[in-house]
Amino acid sequence: FRSPVVARHACGQHRRPVMPKSRKDWSELLEALHEAVRAGKLSFTDWPKNTIWLGGRWSRSSKRWQWDDGSEVTHLAWAPGQPSAPKHDQASEPWLCMVLKDGPEKLSAEVHDSPPSFSFGIMCEEGDFSEMAAEHLMFGVSGARQAATERRLAAPVFADWLPRSLEGSGAVAVAARAAAAVDAADSA
Repeated sequence: FRSPVVARHACGQHRRPVMPKSRKDWSELLEALHEAVRAGKLSFTDWPKNTIWLGGRWSRSSKRWQWDDGSEVTHLAWAPGQPSAPKHDQASEPWLCMVLKDGPEKLSAEVHDSPPSFSFGIMCEEGDFSEMAAEHLMFGVSGARQAATERRLAAPVFADWLPRSLEGSGAVAVAARAAAAVDAADSA
């Protein structure tokens, strides 16, 4: 469980925190999260073990929610009362996270805004993100320093439970490969 900035670095070069942009993405993510709960990596009720970071945040410059790839967030399953930051100060809770709810037979989740001070689970999706604009990778100098300092500690918690049916699908991939990349970078 890590901060939102460290979560982004923990995913590695060709992965990023999940961005469930479509209903299909959302459904596949819920399936993977259900597997994580069954494997004991997440909880349905114990906060913060029922929460993961999403690959989205509030953009101060455009005054809108956007995914880490720079595209606009258009549909989210917001929890009642969310986003909870004061309307005039959304930058105080700029990060998107997903909170699990319900029981083991029917899993669902809701989206919350969050300040950067919390540590939640990390799930990553695969892809070639080399063309992402540099502005979408910037988290500020202090965030970059924090991430560089904590990188050795950022081994993702979801390294061993991705269902084989989802592995390599590109829609939802676990951070196991990112953990290997972090280990390789640390030993270099």
